[in-house]
Amino acid sequence: MSNSYDFVINNGVLESYNRSGGDVVIPDGVESISDMAFFEDEKITSVVIPNGVKSVDQLAFINCIGLNSVTIPGSMYEIDCGTFTGCTSLKNVTIGNGVTRIREHAFHGCRSLESITIPDSVTTIENCAFINCTALKTVTLPAGVTIEGRGVFSYNGEDGMFHPLNVCLRIHEGSNAHKYALEEGLLFELI
Repeated sequence: MSNSYDFVINNGVLESYNRSGGDVVIPDGVESISDMAFFEDEKITSVVIPNGVKSVDQLAFINCIGLNSVTIPGSMYEIDCGTFTGCTSLKNVTIGNGVTRIREHAFHGCRSLESITIPDSVTTIENCAFINCTALKTVTLPAGVTIEGRGVFSYNGEDGMFHPLNVCLRIHEGSNAHKYALEEGLLFELI
């Protein structure tokens, strides 16, 4: 368990983590986590981001290969580009209702992620957000989400092309996600 002395925080911005590993609880009063604040900390196992944090900059947790659980509060507007890229052990992700956008490559290469429920507040999922999440089996999507770009639920083949993941999208009939699943050749279940 972390304490406030484990962090460098300036004017509400968490700039870095001074320890290596463990269960990280971001302290109250932090409003933002800067890019690469936890860069390649391979021993972090879980992160709880408290309500009140408004942003986590891109690549903040890149290649934290021991990270297996993260809680993202609804106070955050978006999950930024590449925030959890390369977190190969990430299995449990809780996204709070309030997050509206999942940016490109946010969960790129999270090979242990098996299922995720996207809250109703999310209106946009960008290009390649879940690319190479090869264990992903189930994604539940809200009716109002728009999926932008290609490769959101795919993997890069040896041929350099996007190939659909063996994932089942739980979607609403007639939604943008339904149209996307049909266009991309993804399995889906209507809810």
